[in-house]
Amino acid sequence: METEEGRQRGYEQRYTPQDPGMYAIILEASDRANNSKYIRRLVLYDPVSTVTSDPLHPFHATTASPAANFTFQSSLKEITVTWARHFLNKLHEEQSLLGSVREYPPQLEDFRKTIPYSSQEDDHEGLRTVDNIPNVRGIGKIC
Repeated sequence: METEEGRQRGYEQRYTPQDPGMYAIILEASDRANNSKYIRRLVLYDPVSTVTSDPLHPFHATTASPAANFTFQSSLKEITVTWARHFLNKLHEEQSLLGSVREYPPQLEDFRKTIPYSSQEDDHEGLRTVDNIPNVRGIGKIC
């Protein structure tokens, strides 16, 4: 939630990436004694990708005749269709944007800038976390 007080005190920063991709926002809080705490939140930024279909994996009736390129079914039994691997989000698939996110490596010479992977300081809440998002070809869900 955006508040006027938050904007005045510097609790908000806006940034629009130039390219789609997975972005990590690292926030550092420090005191006058040079004690610091770091937290990471992940953002999948993608204003451009689309869901397309792959002609190499057609949507077809698997109970139809292979000799008729799965377009004709002569039996009176039920019709079964498949769309396995038919849909894809090429950008998400090629860049593995829905895969798990690697641990944040320690930074600085004394390795004091750390964000432990299993801690609350790393992103384990919300829609995009460090965990893999189950998907097939960049598609998380087909309704």
